[in-house]
Amino acid sequence: MQRAPLSPSASFIAGSILASAVGPLISLVDTAVGARISSQDLAGLVLGSSLAGGIGWVVMQLIGGLPGVLGRLEGAERRQDVARLGGEAVLAAAAIGLLLIVPIAAGLEGLCQFMAEREATSEGAAHYIGLRLLGLPLILVFQVLVAILRNVEKNAWTPLWATCGILLANGACDVLFCLYLPLGLGGLALASAMTPLIGIMLCWRRLRQQSLLDFSNQWSAIREQRLSSGLSLSLSLGGTALLRGCLLNLTLIATSILAERFGTEALGAHGLALQMWLLIAFSIDGFALAGQAYGSHLLGSGDRKATRQLAWRLYRLCLLGAGGLGLVLYGLWDWLPVLFALDGSAHLAFAELALPLLVQIPFGVGAFVSDGMLQGAGDQKFLAWQMGAASLLGFPLALLSVPFNLPNLWWAVAFWLLIRMVLGTARLAGDGWLELSDRQMSSMVDTSKHATNDTSAAG
Repeated sequence: MQRAPLSPSASFIAGSILASAVGPLISLVDTAVGARISSQDLAGLVLGSSLAGGIGWVVMQLIGGLPGVLGRLEGAERRQDVARLGGEAVLAAAAIGLLLIVPIAAGLEGLCQFMAEREATSEGAAHYIGLRLLGLPLILVFQVLVAILRNVEKNAWTPLWATCGILLANGACDVLFCLYLPLGLGGLALASAMTPLIGIMLCWRRLRQQSLLDFSNQWSAIREQRLSSGLSLSLSLGGTALLRGCLLNLTLIATSILAERFGTEALGAHGLALQMWLLIAFSIDGFALAGQAYGSHLLGSGDRKATRQLAWRLYRLCLLGAGGLGLVLYGLWDWLPVLFALDGSAHLAFAELALPLLVQIPFGVGAFVSDGMLQGAGDQKFLAWQMGAASLLGFPLALLSVPFNLPNLWWAVAFWLLIRMVLGTARLAGDGWLELSDRQMSSMVDTSKHATNDTSAAG
């Protein structure tokens, strides 16, 4: 029996970080091309892409339980179950995406009418959303394939190349549809909807070579709602992850809404600070994904001691990496407003955010790494409770406890992360998450054995 590695390689972490960072560049390419069409189309693009991107990220949480389940099955050396679950999850993701297109498009169209001051902006955003959501099944399928590569193959570079392929194809289609064909805003939406197919093709080829996608009799089982124990558990955990994702998204959106009340200069400073925050988050996210992939593998193999050692090792490594990035940002802090062309008032407002933002780095390390480990263990219920405590209690209480200004808004975000770090670290220090993972694995294996015996008896 081959022993799983106790810690991920630097290559895996680097590939995960880069893949997380490349994704948002797609929206920047759309914005750059959209600005060349018309100011009205650009307004519709900004509103439509922000709503479509936000809801797309939330919907992706429906498969948030799948990576941990795949990793644990691989750790238990149940490769046949992994392949069957992979094929079943691809079909289920496509079906879920198709079913959600119409209701989500209808809901977001009403939201556009509520948010937009001009009817033309609302109509443009609604048109963009309706076309872009046609790609929702492709996005979900792509995320399933990425989950298999990362959590079964421990391969972070194929997802990176696939994401880069999507970025390049999206840019090429943007130029073709908008600058050479008279498709306008609809062309940008079609490009974003179609290009995930490039990523699917690149990942699919790799997974078929490794025999990690088994589609035999899967579609009929899904139509008859005879789901495997692995997919049933994944979807159950995904529903809880969806709730948690909504709370996280609402908290980040609330910071921008509140920042707008301080004036346009403060909002500009807040926007730049948020980009720096996301840069730090992407660097930490690579370690969280490593914890999810390798931690779930070790849990599946039954090695609790190695799993716990991995968590504390990732804490230390992530703190060193993110801390180094923080020092670089601190050294460049006075130059960032100049680089991004903030005026004098916004420049001064941004300078006051250095301490409340950079002090969040150790809090973010604890919160994100514990999230990754606990997601790998299938502890989504705790994570939803933890996010509820931080978002619905900690964040509002922090805002009410201090004078209302932009620096204190970022101190409230720091408190929000601190609560998540303390609760997540306390959970990792106990045995509850390990026992929960063992119970889930036992239930999956027992159900799989019964299904196999029933099939053999029927034959």
